[in-house]
Amino acid sequence: MKHTYLIKNTGTDTLRITNVKPSCGCTSAPLLKDVLGPGESTGLEVGFKTLKFIGEVKKDVRITSSDPNGSSSKIVFSANISNPHPALRVDPEIIDFVQIPIGQKSKLVTKLTNISNSDLTLVTIDSPNKDYLEYKFKRDTLKPNQSTELEVRISEKAPVGILQESITLDVKPLTNARLSIPIRGEIIPGR
Repeated sequence: MKHTYLIKNTGTDTLRITNVKPSCGCTSAPLLKDVLGPGESTGLEVGFKTLKFIGEVKKDVRITSSDPNGSSSKIVFSANISNPHPALRVDPEIIDFVQIPIGQKSKLVTKLTNISNSDLTLVTIDSPNKDYLEYKFKRDTLKPNQSTELEVRISEKAPVGILQESITLDVKPLTNARLSIPIRGEIIPGR
């Protein structure tokens, strides 16, 4: 997904854009020109790789400049991403813990169903490396129309903050059939 934002110098002096920083590695934001005279404009082409996301996602790009009225600006964008998989139905598509008080354990389950006509094997190729987050499949081989559950657990060791992870699977024997299941939520201070 790409969109070009227009940046215009509305001041009376030269504007120098000193830094453009996307919020994560899934977002790129190359600047076409970093020095703008009064009245000049440039484009900022923001690209977002949607492969690891499903549902509503918000990202931002921070821009630092020599503007005397405010040296920092932020572009915020959102996308609603739907990535149906050709061989698996995932329900729910997002493992969303919403809010969990710190020190509390929590568990969610999502169901994966083989909707193809072939046997499938689920191979984990990327997963969160967090000591407070665990996951397991009830089975990793599925016959046609067969289902399994993916269970994700958060332990009481989870720190306060936003949880935004994913588990990426390779679906064998298919080629180019990876599936990423987002895991999100927020660990909040105790009440």
